[in-house]
Amino acid sequence: MRRMDDDEWGVPEDDWFAEPPAPRREASESSTRVEAPPPEHASAPTADELRRRRLIALAGVGAAIVLVAGGILIARAIGGDDGEPAETVVTPPPPAATVTTPPPPPSPTPTPTPPSAPIELPEGVRLAVGSEGDDVVAVQQALAQLGYEVGEADGIYGPTTEAAVIAFQGAQGLTADGIVGAETLAALQTALNAG
Repeated sequence: MRRMDDDEWGVPEDDWFAEPPAPRREASESSTRVEAPPPEHASAPTADELRRRRLIALAGVGAAIVLVAGGILIARAIGGDDGEPAETVVTPPPPAATVTTPPPPPSPTPTPTPPSAPIELPEGVRLAVGSEGDDVVAVQQALAQLGYEVGEADGIYGPTTEAAVIAFQGAQGLTADGIVGAETLAALQTALNAG
């Protein structure tokens, strides 16, 4: 058997995958040689074209592997790896340090002191908005001791003192006119003695 050289095949030495062209027959003197046109698909690809085809095939396989692996990772991240929904683990925060704060200081409202003597007004005198003096201080202190808001016991009969007198009179069943007369004074004294 005769070995064909690269020149006879028309294929470079480094191209192992190229198909060799069909061997040529030599025509005899008596026969006439008729050559058919080569089919269009029969032309042998060049070495560069074969390398390019291999690289494209390898790139396609690599891309497919990357897509499959990426899809698996995404599926595991979203829904777990066995098709069941992923469990959400909630870790409670560590307990906060207990801070004990001292109780707030007492309110600046002075504690009312009970009047030292019974509240007395001269005959026919009544206390109303605009009145001032020690008698007003005594009434304000008495109302504050009974739980009515009078503000500061400053001896000035203003709207706050009037509102406290009206509330007291209403609670005692008296005429709620905001004026402290003998009847309201007696009710204040009785309430102080009872409390």
